[in-house]
Amino acid sequence: MEWKVLLGGFVFYMYQLGTHKALGVFVPFFARELNLSEYDVGTACGIGLGVRTLLAPVWVLISDSFSPHAVTVSSGAIASLGFVLVGFADSWGFLSFGLLISGIGLGLPLISIPSMIRDQLSDGRHDTAISWVYIGSAVGMTLFPPIVERLIDIYGWRMTSMLMGVSCLNVSIGGMLFRQSKAETKTEQTHDKLAKCTQLQNLLKGLSHLTGFASLTHEPIIIVYFLSFCLWGLTYTGWTLFLISYAISIGFSPRNASLFSAIGGIGTLTGRSISSLFLMQQWPSPYLQYVLLSIGSGLVLACYPITQDYWMMMFLSFLAGIFIGTPPAACILITKDLTSNHPEFYSGALGLQHVLQGLGIFAGGPMTGYIYDLSGNFSIAFFSLACSALVAVLLSLINVPELRGCNREIGDGK
Repeated sequence: MEWKVLLGGFVFYMYQLGTHKALGVFVPFFARELNLSEYDVGTACGIGLGVRTLLAPVWVLISDSFSPHAVTVSSGAIASLGFVLVGFADSWGFLSFGLLISGIGLGLPLISIPSMIRDQLSDGRHDTAISWVYIGSAVGMTLFPPIVERLIDIYGWRMTSMLMGVSCLNVSIGGMLFRQSKAETKTEQTHDKLAKCTQLQNLLKGLSHLTGFASLTHEPIIIVYFLSFCLWGLTYTGWTLFLISYAISIGFSPRNASLFSAIGGIGTLTGRSISSLFLMQQWPSPYLQYVLLSIGSGLVLACYPITQDYWMMMFLSFLAGIFIGTPPAACILITKDLTSNHPEFYSGALGLQHVLQGLGIFAGGPMTGYIYDLSGNFSIAFFSLACSALVAVLLSLINVPELRGCNREIGDGK
């Protein structure tokens, strides 16, 4: 049933982005208790967060070979193991390894779930379904920071990491809700035949799928947009990982700092809900939404360093949640539109999009931490994030239908 597909996807994205945001609560404890610099912590977190999307080509192969049910159930178990290992970390290497395992777990269904929604819902409902499923991530971003901060107060950061790992098993429960698509039913009917295929044959089949998509990369507009998505990933990770550390550095308590992060989640929930309504009306286009959100991201990040007022920080965090946290649904719909003439390459395109976003997500942590270590000032780090958001704006202005007065189709030569 469709509601099961949407609920399972909702739960996955709630944990995928909720745990991402929760790492910002752990960052000060990682730095203090493991005696690490902000750059070291940013790099470790960047590994765990970046791998979720950097391995998107692998996720494409897995999506082609296994059912979303199997992939998502495995996802929760692997993520659970990773966060439990983080609770035992006593060095940078151990911490990075645990975050890497958790990242692999929460990256596995990244292609399977959107592809399943595309297969099971008619085209007219696909855009709305993607948008509403992504609201799960906003719910996670709202709930996880204050809950994690409170648990750390009670149990310490190590036990809290283990508890978060155990709760990731809810992703596996959500994966059990997925019914089989027509493609999966056909796969089961030919199971005996597929069982005879060698692992190498399956790998070559998946690689040929990606190689076919490679022809689309000759379209400059696709590369430009994907580079813009990369800068969004950098901006988003820098903000989520170091907002709490920044707030603590200017005199706020850890509890108030975690509230700023939670308010950012409420902003994202608000932004994604409103965005979903706009996408249902098919106005403004995902292209224009992405441009406006990127402009807002840059302006809000530039305003952080000029205030230390509690209520103003709350307001800025709410706006940042709207502007920085809302674009993912628009990014997926842009990718879908850019490959509309080549729907067979949609999964591969989505994989490439996530790879470049993953590069940005991986770079956001160490870059922001390195700038802080050099300057001793988070304000400069946040200004650099604002600059990356504004560069993303310049790249994304290339194909906005409302600005050009026409729609561009891939391969039309215009």
